[in-house]
Amino acid sequence: MAYADKRDGKLTGSFVGEAPKLHKKRRFKTLQDAKDYETFCKLMGREPPTIDEGHESTGAPTFAQVTNLAKAAGGPNGKWKKTDGDLMGRLERCVQVIGTFEIQRVTRGVLKKIIEDLQKRPVGGGKRGPDATRKTISNARINRYMTAASGVMRYAVNEELIETMPSVPWLNETDDRRARDVLHWGQDDVVIKLMRDAGHEVEALCVEVLVETGLRSGELLEELRPDQITIEQIEDEDGTLVQVGVIRLTKGQTKNNTHRSVIFSADIAREIRALIVSGSLPKGDQLLDVFKDACNRAGYKGNLVIHSLRHTRNTRLSKAGVDKAQRKEMIGHLSDEANDIYTHLDLEDQLKAVKKVREYAGKRAARTTHTAAQVIEFARRGAV
Repeated sequence: MAYADKRDGKLTGSFVGEAPKLHKKRRFKTLQDAKDYETFCKLMGREPPTIDEGHESTGAPTFAQVTNLAKAAGGPNGKWKKTDGDLMGRLERCVQVIGTFEIQRVTRGVLKKIIEDLQKRPVGGGKRGPDATRKTISNARINRYMTAASGVMRYAVNEELIETMPSVPWLNETDDRRARDVLHWGQDDVVIKLMRDAGHEVEALCVEVLVETGLRSGELLEELRPDQITIEQIEDEDGTLVQVGVIRLTKGQTKNNTHRSVIFSADIAREIRALIVSGSLPKGDQLLDVFKDACNRAGYKGNLVIHSLRHTRNTRLSKAGVDKAQRKEMIGHLSDEANDIYTHLDLEDQLKAVKKVREYAGKRAARTTHTAAQVIEFARRGAV
């Protein structure tokens, strides 16, 4: 443990870093440099190549080096997979921005540099050239990069490379969720057809699954196993057996860490299960690009992303008269507030409301006319 150097009982103004396994002890100008020296020796099993007593640079491990170690270890909890292209891509982006920072010096301010870099990115329909729509990347998507970076920092804490986690500058996703648009009836069929016509059969099938189930894209693409998709016979209210596909998610696979089961088309269930078995599911970013490109070609404007399909499913359940308690169970929401965010009203809903007002006004007018007739008749009788 680094400490202030003393001679003859007096502070010298230097700080000592020790590497017991290497039988080394060095003096530095600052306590932080002494700590960085100890961290490097513990991590790498040797002294930094640039070490020089009293030198300001200790060669402490950088964010990039710790990221590579975290990848090899499967992340802070051992669940990272090198085959997860989305996660590996986010980590690589973080390394590009702050990779040269020594891990001890990665603060909240340094992590904000990742956010600033991402907010400069052009996004829009999968295009990355000069014609790409200049639109700020969503807070929700930025937070996925923050999750990757914070995983590296959590690994550093677990390995005692740093003492505490820096505060992570999470962005508010509520406005993003409220701003989501939905696909109206029939629009999903158009988008899916355009995806298939462009040769993206697998991505089109994934969109079908997400529309029918309301799953989060990660729940489908990242950890779903073939044995969690079954074909079953369920008896409906008329006593008729109906064949359906069933997906059963376990606690560790859902955002809320709760079990959830959803049913959908048996034919689609067979196809998606076969894709999982063969390892043919697309990465999240690839699915998003293909989906947005199809929406653009269809002329559908607005904030349409893969998560919009979850909003679409919940909105359709609401329009079909499914009560909120059941919608929450099917979509996987724990609160009414969360479910309300995913329920969108459109012109059809307004038309229904206007019709109800007209019907009410008509009944009021009829009662008023009837009452007026009674008053006139009473008045006439009184006059006689």
